[in-house]
Amino acid sequence: MFRDFIHEKISALCTNLTEDNIVGSAFLSPVDAERYTPTFQHGDVGGVSKGFYQIGGHRPTPELSQYAVPGAEGLYLAGTFMHPPGGITGGGRATAIRICRDLGIEFDDLCEGQG
Repeated sequence: MFRDFIHEKISALCTNLTEDNIVGSAFLSPVDAERYTPTFQHGDVGGVSKGFYQIGGHRPTPELSQYAVPGAEGLYLAGTFMHPPGGITGGGRATAIRICRDLGIEFDDLCEGQG
């Protein structure tokens, strides 16, 4: 079963993870992802296209690639559709850094002692 496979892999890294302290689990297939939101076409949780025209500073578009939405102060974008993709940033770290910068907050100070 996929759940057992994942538990085995994670338990190798987290020695205090046992069946006794797992209160629940859920796994989504690519089909589930597609049903969750129509933007996950064919189960692509990375965001419809990763063509050359959408890489780096062009993701999802050049105008929106810096996490803040132009003309909509205080509105930010986060997730797997942004650069770098969610598997690298956890889906929102880069956006959190941008928000902190805009608010004059030192991001690293927020993370002290969290690691």
